[in-house]
Amino acid sequence: STDFIQINPNSYLVPVTIVFDNSEISWEKGPNGWKSKLQVYGSVTSLNKRIVYEFDDDIALKRTPEQFESELARYGVYQRKLVLKPGKYRLDLIVKDMVSGKVGTQATSLEVLKPPDTALNTSSVVLTKDIEATDQDMVDPFVMGPFKMKPQVDRRFSNSDFLGFYFEIYNFKMDQASQTADMEILYGIAPAGKEPERYSTLRRGIGQAYDRLYVARMVQLTDLEPGRYQLICKIRDKIKDESLILREQFRIQ
Repeated sequence: STDFIQINPNSYLVPVTIVFDNSEISWEKGPNGWKSKLQVYGSVTSLNKRIVYEFDDDIALKRTPEQFESELARYGVYQRKLVLKPGKYRLDLIVKDMVSGKVGTQATSLEVLKPPDTALNTSSVVLTKDIEATDQDMVDPFVMGPFKMKPQVDRRFSNSDFLGFYFEIYNFKMDQASQTADMEILYGIAPAGKEPERYSTLRRGIGQAYDRLYVARMVQLTDLEPGRYQLICKIRDKIKDESLILREQFRIQ
């Protein structure tokens, strides 16, 4: 999955998240447990086929004998953050299992949209099962603003999970006296294609830093049956009297 976080109007942070199935990885048994190694190569090319970003990372995996069996039923998550200017790109990924020599490839298009000059707008919405506060730097994997989270790449949840969502708001107007924003943020969940029966007002989990607002929230899914749903967030800048709506699809299984 890819997300888009604005650094400034001419530059975006683009976290690229890869999920891999631990049972499909080859493992070597050693005296202290099991180990494996993946090599991830990625390149981003512009429409004129010029490479604008390239990376080559190793993922070292180690598990004790006690951990090994349970780990095979889980998924590993890797993230690399790119810095890109607005434009259209192609992302090529190659993942190599260094134990077996097997290789997987994937290519996808990326479009970093140029933000509007003055209109209220947001980052992409990250859906996750867990959000925790952190003081780590934004360049570190899985860090978004003042929080740390692993994106739920397949957007699948169970009703025993929490649905966490995070996004940033840009181009809001601040009260000149207090130097704070005055925003109304409503959120609701409904079956795909329908509107929520009611919206809740988000009062906590909003932070302001320089030119952006951080919005983070965890929502219980206990009462929802399996199926396709959408999260809808309504955002209104009371000072500018300007609004926008975010819609994000997910599934409960």
